[in-house]
Amino acid sequence: MIQALKILFVEDLPEDLELAKRKIKSCGIIFESFLAENEDDYLKGLYEFKPDIIISDYMLPEFDGMRALELALTYNSNMPFIILTGSMNEEIAVEAMKAGATDYILKEHISRLPFAIREAIDSKKAMVEKKIAMDALKSMSDIIQQSPFSVISTSLEGIITSWNKGAERIFGYTSEEALGKNISLLYHEDDLDILNNDIIEPLLSKEYNQIQTRLVRKGGEVFIGSLSLWVVKDRAGKTVEMVGYTYDITKEVEAEEALETSEKMYRLLAENTQDCIWSMDMDLVFTYSNHSVYDILGFLPEEWIGSNLKDHCDEENYMKMLESIRLGLQKAPNSEGICFQVEVLNKEGHAVPVEIIGKIIFDKNGAPVSIQGNSRDITKRVETENALKESEERLELALRVSEHGFWVWDLDEDDFYFNPQSYMMLGYENNEVPMSIDTWSKLMHPDDRKNVMPEIIDSVNERRPFNFEMRMAANSGDWIWVLAKGNTFNLKSGKHWAIGTLVDITESKKAEEQMLLAKIAAEEANRCKNELLANMNHELRTPLNSIIGFSDVLLDGSLGMINEEQEKYLRLMNNDGHRLLSLINHVLDLSQIESDGITLHFSNFDPVLVAENVMEATETLARKKNIKTCISIGKNIGTITADADKFREILYNIIENALKFTPENGNIIVVMNRRNDEIEVSVQDTGIGIAEKDRERIFDAFVQVDGSNTRQYGGAGLGLVLVREYLKMHNGCIRVESKTGKGSKFIFRMPVYPIKKEMSDFESPVRSSICSPDSQHRYQPPKP
Repeated sequence: MIQALKILFVEDLPEDLELAKRKIKSCGIIFESFLAENEDDYLKGLYEFKPDIIISDYMLPEFDGMRALELALTYNSNMPFIILTGSMNEEIAVEAMKAGATDYILKEHISRLPFAIREAIDSKKAMVEKKIAMDALKSMSDIIQQSPFSVISTSLEGIITSWNKGAERIFGYTSEEALGKNISLLYHEDDLDILNNDIIEPLLSKEYNQIQTRLVRKGGEVFIGSLSLWVVKDRAGKTVEMVGYTYDITKEVEAEEALETSEKMYRLLAENTQDCIWSMDMDLVFTYSNHSVYDILGFLPEEWIGSNLKDHCDEENYMKMLESIRLGLQKAPNSEGICFQVEVLNKEGHAVPVEIIGKIIFDKNGAPVSIQGNSRDITKRVETENALKESEERLELALRVSEHGFWVWDLDEDDFYFNPQSYMMLGYENNEVPMSIDTWSKLMHPDDRKNVMPEIIDSVNERRPFNFEMRMAANSGDWIWVLAKGNTFNLKSGKHWAIGTLVDITESKKAEEQMLLAKIAAEEANRCKNELLANMNHELRTPLNSIIGFSDVLLDGSLGMINEEQEKYLRLMNNDGHRLLSLINHVLDLSQIESDGITLHFSNFDPVLVAENVMEATETLARKKNIKTCISIGKNIGTITADADKFREILYNIIENALKFTPENGNIIVVMNRRNDEIEVSVQDTGIGIAEKDRERIFDAFVQVDGSNTRQYGGAGLGLVLVREYLKMHNGCIRVESKTGKGSKFIFRMPVYPIKKEMSDFESPVRSSICSPDSQHRYQPPKP
């Protein structure tokens, strides 16, 4: 967008003003105007309208063009000023031009006005650019002259063409003594070959050279100098001069400081540092800026120079900068500089956080003459600081919400910090007790202090995490259980901290105590149960054995013949005795399993023979219900190593269970196969089946699918429980496939030789020995 030219008209005739505006518009000049007919309006136009050019009549009733010219030049010596008058003799025109007018035009030649305006604006621009260039050149020249380093330039033949005060201080020659001499004057006579071969020739070929060499002062003193050299080219790109700066690096510490300072100055001035280097006068108008002002704020140096500090910030930041300048003036003239952070507006009007380092420059009389410094874009640093602050606030809020205590232990200073939650946990006000390890150690229960504190100290010294439970004295006098967690960290700053949390676990500890008491009570009840069952083993089996034994004697007729009715009752007595004895045996076996009182007796046997034996034992029951049973044996079954009695009981209970729940005229099929290192046996019946919801319950003690008082099928519900437990003891498993009314299929697997219990994958007390229908073999038994 083209910026409109601001024209201040000094005119009392409206028709002449309108004619001038039309002529200017007809030439395509876009402008804004302000009319002044007297001196007050004119001053208002100068300081508020801020014109780019003034077009004034020579004579007005209350004002005249020469007075307007005088005020304009006082306002700005470079202000373009054109006198536009109806009549003017040559003498008056010469006087006006001598007084500083840019041009004069007779109204009868008003068509020349647009061209005069353009010439005046271009002339002003050229003068401003020239002044900027001259000021920059003078500023650079002043910097070079005041530099503590030797800055010397030579012709291509090595003749010294410039010599600053730093060179005079380092080498001892005045400029009058050095100018016009050959640069070899400054080198040791033994290093002249180095001067040509290692310094000048590489400089001319690479256009830059940096080297350390011996140099000689005026008095003959030899010292080590660090040289930084570069070439200067004309507009045609031809090398015309060699320039370099030198400093004494004889003293190592002074050399390092000098090198750092020189490199900073070189990069700031010659390599366009990222920091914006600037200077301003005491009216806060910028007089110099390097190109980095464009990188930071988007202004070209020529746009920045001449602007006022107030134009680049809001009121708050402007007042902050004025305050910093005021403090610098108070410390005059020995101020070491000022450093502060503000927000500056970029060219688009957005705020940019910058860090400003500046210093007020005073003249010989102690009067401030300028302010010099540099500005650095700290957007990323501010964003990082804000993110860190936000992170700290989130952490504080999280700790506050969690109600956890938080502590930090500075291991280097042995200082402690506890957050308010740590004090509240024990009933104290914030900072009510001293922040020290000794104080908090005294709050521990004596037993815990004796055991836990050494462990905490060792963990911190060994830089490993720790996790301890301890009792601490609350303000109320009660003991509070606290979980202390922490770890040790080596920070990037080199510090060593231990950081952790405190959690009140009093309620969970009380719950643990209740659970422990309940466990003790349960173990005591279980012990009493085992003692009762052990007594039952003797007290119940002894009379049952007598009942079964004597009924057998009476039935075999050895004591005489009995009638049919007597035989019927004796057989009922005998059968019920056997059933009761079986139930007692099952209960006792289950009790022994729960108390780990059963020991397996391993032997090598043929499982097929055991299966056939079981089939024979259950044949009577099968015939009573007219149930057909058969067994299918796979190839290469071989022998297995297990407890043969337990294997027989497993198979017997499953087949007996199948016979019990299979109606008359049903079928039962037993299939035995060997699969890798396991034997798999399935018992399939055509019985009543098992609902899906009951397939796991049937392996629980004293559970019947039909639990009513009028159930059709007998039994105490212990047979399948023992099957599962015996299989677990062998690291085996069992599963069921069934549909209600369609029969059931029980499949169990067990290793063909023993496997240690800790190698088993089945650990659940309820489901550990129940096989999944699609489970795969997961054992890794040792080789026999």
